[in-house]
Amino acid sequence: MNVKVKFVAILVLLFLASSLALASASKSVTPFYLRAVISNMQVEWVHQTNKNFVVAKIIEGGNVEFTPGEPVGTWTMDIIEIITAGAKATIAGRLVINFNSGTTIEGTATARIPNFALQPPDIDGKFVGHGDMHVACELDVIIEGDAIIGYTPVLILEGYSW
Repeated sequence: MNVKVKFVAILVLLFLASSLALASASKSVTPFYLRAVISNMQVEWVHQTNKNFVVAKIIEGGNVEFTPGEPVGTWTMDIIEIITAGAKATIAGRLVINFNSGTTIEGTATARIPNFALQPPDIDGKFVGHGDMHVACELDVIIEGDAIIGYTPVLILEGYSW
């Protein structure tokens, strides 16, 4: 076989191999939406550092749902919350989601709240998690219900999984 033909054949094979490697390396990205119903909250401690800051350690949790009223697992979030005298807050902590199927996602949740006194507070938050799937989500809180039935805060996680 001619040297030029061998060289071209080797280049073609290398090109095909690199294309296959790139195709298998790229994972599909899927929209991710989850409702985390806040049904329990425990304040472990609160400390006022001075007249301007309050620091608290809080554990929240409840059911997770894709569709309202249909639990598919549970969640727990262990956070540190810093609130300023001007009602601005910063939150950071660990969020763990356990699905009934046995799969788990855990990661870091962070949020900024411009006015903690508003109900529901306007949250600019993020969650990045890993485990049986990887997720990157925006965090938001909504309040569901009414004065007769009662109000329920719901953490909304919306983003992508892969």
